[in-house]
Amino acid sequence: MGNETFISASGLRPASAFVVIGFVITAVAFQVLRVSFAREADQPRRLRSEERSEPSYSIADANGHTLARFVPSVCLKMSPRSAWQAHTPELMAERLSEVLGGQIDSDTLFQRFFPDAKFGVIEVDWILSPRQAERINGWILSGAGTGKGALEGIWTEPSADRSSAKERLFWRPKALLARRQREALGARSALSWARKLADGLACCLCEPEEALVFVDLEDRAKEKIRREVWKALCPTAETCPVRDISPRAMVALRNELESQSVLPWQMRIVYDRKRVYPAGKHELFGSWGFTDPEETSARPRAGLELLCDQVLASGRWPVPEPIPEIYVWRSDRTVRGRRANGYVSFVPASTPPCVETSLDLSLQRFVRDALDELMQTHEPAIAMALVVDVQSGDVLAVEGVEAYEIQPFTPLFHQFTVGSTFKLVTMAVALEEGVVDPVERLDVGQGTFRIHNRKGEPTVRVIREAIGSPKGMIRARECVAFSSNAGMSQIGLRVEDERFHDYLSKLGYGRRPQAGLGSERAGMVPPLPWSYHWSHASIGFGHEISATLWQHATALASILRGGVHRPLRIVRSVELDGVRHPSWMEEGTRIFSDSTCNEVREMMRLGASLGTGDGVRLLFEKHLAAWIGRDPSDLDFEFGTKTGTAQKVPTELCLHVELCERERWQGIGVSGSIQRRSDLKLLRKPHAECYTSSICVFGRRPWDDHELMVLVVADEPRGEKRFGSQVAGPTAEKILSEALGLTAGGEPPADEEVGGFGISTLAHSNAASRPWRVVPSPSEERLQEGEELPW
Repeated sequence: MGNETFISASGLRPASAFVVIGFVITAVAFQVLRVSFAREADQPRRLRSEERSEPSYSIADANGHTLARFVPSVCLKMSPRSAWQAHTPELMAERLSEVLGGQIDSDTLFQRFFPDAKFGVIEVDWILSPRQAERINGWILSGAGTGKGALEGIWTEPSADRSSAKERLFWRPKALLARRQREALGARSALSWARKLADGLACCLCEPEEALVFVDLEDRAKEKIRREVWKALCPTAETCPVRDISPRAMVALRNELESQSVLPWQMRIVYDRKRVYPAGKHELFGSWGFTDPEETSARPRAGLELLCDQVLASGRWPVPEPIPEIYVWRSDRTVRGRRANGYVSFVPASTPPCVETSLDLSLQRFVRDALDELMQTHEPAIAMALVVDVQSGDVLAVEGVEAYEIQPFTPLFHQFTVGSTFKLVTMAVALEEGVVDPVERLDVGQGTFRIHNRKGEPTVRVIREAIGSPKGMIRARECVAFSSNAGMSQIGLRVEDERFHDYLSKLGYGRRPQAGLGSERAGMVPPLPWSYHWSHASIGFGHEISATLWQHATALASILRGGVHRPLRIVRSVELDGVRHPSWMEEGTRIFSDSTCNEVREMMRLGASLGTGDGVRLLFEKHLAAWIGRDPSDLDFEFGTKTGTAQKVPTELCLHVELCERERWQGIGVSGSIQRRSDLKLLRKPHAECYTSSICVFGRRPWDDHELMVLVVADEPRGEKRFGSQVAGPTAEKILSEALGLTAGGEPPADEEVGGFGISTLAHSNAASRPWRVVPSPSEERLQEGEELPW
């Protein structure tokens, strides 16, 4: 190889070849650069684009009425931790309030500048050792090292954990960042004052020898530490203190920010979107907001908003990637010697999906009004109602009203003693297990009944009946219809506690329903084994077990459905690019047989005819008679009830007292500690006895196959009445009649007749009954059957 000679095709030697190759590469590179410059000259020198927020879903009810959607808006966004290192918040609040024409007063604006403050005070997320706290207190007394008087608006306090010697740092922005204090301590600008505060706190957190090192750090290293200090002082990265800015105010605001030398990362005007609720805001609809201080854009937080967001993200529907609206323009284009902007292109946003719910907006409003009336008449602490299509499990309306508005959505969060409406579950379990015959007779005593143990020996436990309950020997089915505690306790005791507990677990008691609407509770089922003559005996008639309205309604609807347990559903379909994709309906799990459920339904019919719900049935028949134009017969409709009146034990905390105190704590910014909650039991009750009144009704109107169930609960009414049939019954019947279309706004539909013509079909339909089919009038029904009409 060493003697070989390199021969090139061109005849040049290697050195010469490399020179030529280098020359060629240089020439080609020059050409590439020349072409690149030429192409760049053809391109706009300053091409800019603006991208709006991604389109997001809208929400509609079952009739297509929009419940929630986004509309464009302009807002002011800011970073508190950046803005207040260079500007004075008090002065900025005054100037911006003036520029906005008084849209927001300066005090409110100042509060919005500091979203982490509670009652004007921010708690810093530092856990200070005694030595660190001592150094900070010394620094405060020295006026941040100036020796001109103590600092105002910053202090340390012992940690809430009394077993620890740690302390926490608190500061009040209005005092600490005030211009008066800043200038009194020799800092002329907000920037120098912010640096002095950050440097002082950083040194106090260090040991003395480390503080000396900090002083000698380069400016870049110091700035990094200062940013961390201000990040702790103002945890929220970005907030939006002003929304819905008008075009005129936007121009004035932009000029003001420029005159104050406010940088874009401190404050800026942005095109945003606003979530609007055309049908009015409602707790069920939920909201958008920030769930974490580090978030920069709002997200669904609760209610339907949260549920729909989860549904679209589940992957069950082919939801395309959203395309935001994009506007592209060429800036600084010369036109007749002047600079101007030039339009280049516009990309419209993609069509957002629409989530259709099972809710009926008009019925939802009616339920709210009905509960408000119940609250005014009977003064409970909480009133709740839920309307469900029995077969599908679709929720048509759900609402909760509180005398003390401090809890999340009550139908999913508030736990109540289920009481006598739970007797339906006990009877279904006993029938399914074959331990009771509906026609067998039981001795329920003479107003009181002593529980006997498994050996037949009397125990100390005595069951007491409500006023008017049956006495002596009654049939098992009458224990439900007439709500006998003693009878249902005996029936429940026939089922082994493990088997009983297993049924309750399958029905959803004792676990969160995972409805997707936000905060929810699991209720309470006593752990096994159950005390025979206490817990086991009590559960039979609905005591010592609690549930939320959503849980209890799910279980009761399962019985009315024929024994198939299916979760309640509130999302019916998703519309994508004009194509409707129906929601899935779970097949469900069979828990009870059809025969068992038919027996329970018959007991509810008996309760409505002769038992505790007879007064509620009379109200329903009155509405039905007005709708069909004659007195209804038993063959015209389907109707059943189960009332509930649960008297709370004397040692149980009064709900009015508890919620009233919690509302007071919230108002003064105090957390509900274990000790405070324990002390509530020492407070005097405003009434001698506390009750939970409830009722479950189901019904179907003539010529319609759809059956609805309504569950109403009023926890601790303070009026003269307390029985479920008296407190919750009229409200439940009113809601059921409205949902079935027997009434419109609580009144019978007006039948307008013209001479020679019969009543129109429209008069017998009600928008609240949608999405069901329009029901033919009685005259049309007879005509379809071939009957000759009088005209």
